[in-house]
Amino acid sequence: MGISQFAVEQLGDVTQVDLPREGEMLKQNESFGSVESGESRIRFLLAPVSGKVVKVNTTLQDSPEYGE
Repeated sequence: MGISQFAVEQLGDVTQVDLPREGEMLKQNESFGSVESGESRIRFLLAPVSGKVVKVNTTLQDSPEYGE
């Protein structure tokens, strides 16, 4: 699960990503994290489905600019 190329283009330079922890349960259409861009716009991420987080891209948390 991730964000679309369109969303990446609209956000510009991503500076911070807040992601759930492995093992966390998500509910469909509820916020589970956020993305912040260089323009200080914060966008909340909504889960498209309910389920358990089995893996988190920790590289993205440490270096959000590489998530593009």
